[in-house]
Amino acid sequence: MATPLSAAAQLRAFKRWDVDYHEHTIDGVSWKSHNRNKVGSWGPVHGILWHHTADDAPDDLDFAVCWRGRSDLPGPLCQWGLRDDGTVDMIGNGRCNHAGAGGGQAVLDAVTNESYGDYPPAPQYHQGSPLPPAVDGNHAFYGFETYYSGGHKMTDAAYATGIRMCAAICEAHGWSAKSVIGHKEWSDWKIDPGNLDMAKARADIQAALDAGPNGGDPPPKDDPVKYPLIQRAQEQRAAANTALLAQVASLEVAVRAHPRWTYGAGLLAATKVELTRGRLAWAQLHGINHPKEK
Repeated sequence: MATPLSAAAQLRAFKRWDVDYHEHTIDGVSWKSHNRNKVGSWGPVHGILWHHTADDAPDDLDFAVCWRGRSDLPGPLCQWGLRDDGTVDMIGNGRCNHAGAGGGQAVLDAVTNESYGDYPPAPQYHQGSPLPPAVDGNHAFYGFETYYSGGHKMTDAAYATGIRMCAAICEAHGWSAKSVIGHKEWSDWKIDPGNLDMAKARADIQAALDAGPNGGDPPPKDDPVKYPLIQRAQEQRAAANTALLAQVASLEVAVRAHPRWTYGAGLLAATKVELTRGRLAWAQLHGINHPKEK
């Protein structure tokens, strides 16, 4: 469960994982402000739902439906659309009409806690079921539509991008692949994403997460997706304390040379304790067993 990513954070995550995307503005409305927030809450988010459009129409037509919606269901119908060539349409940012009612709570809890085996508990509800015991999924999940019928294998390019896209969002939130489910695992009326086995998809997503976007290379420390501002601030403060500690030795020499060095030594000892705490905090962040100051 997490605060939804901003539009900028989504793009950073996708760039980090080499997800090709198209940003859209239609009739003066940018995808960044295209949502259904006026009719319901958005967030906290618990995971990602993988959908399909249930047709093999041209991708541009599927995109238009996902953006504008249908006569019985206003758009946007998802946050992202996945084309056959593996590119992603940025469609919505916020609440979208994609998940509907489902669950119930046992499914949501299993996804939130990532506490299930190959598959989450079977859903018992669908759109139109009473709330509760059904759960509103539109406020709780990101969703993306794969532009295909679901009756055959999706293109290799679309599948590969779907894996990287899910990995990008999961990494940004600190989730494992078990935060990704199919719509058929949320609603007992749905079959999407078609013949895709979600256990296999989750295994591929987890393998991608384990390897990392750069084949296992560590991310740069100034990456705001992997290292949020708070953690970087903590690292910077701990590093500053470590630098200050290096000055303590020379300060101690000056204090001991003073006629009233006993009083000064007391202040010095207290300062060293605080600085040592800073060094230990830095060590914990980096998994280092740092020796204590004597």
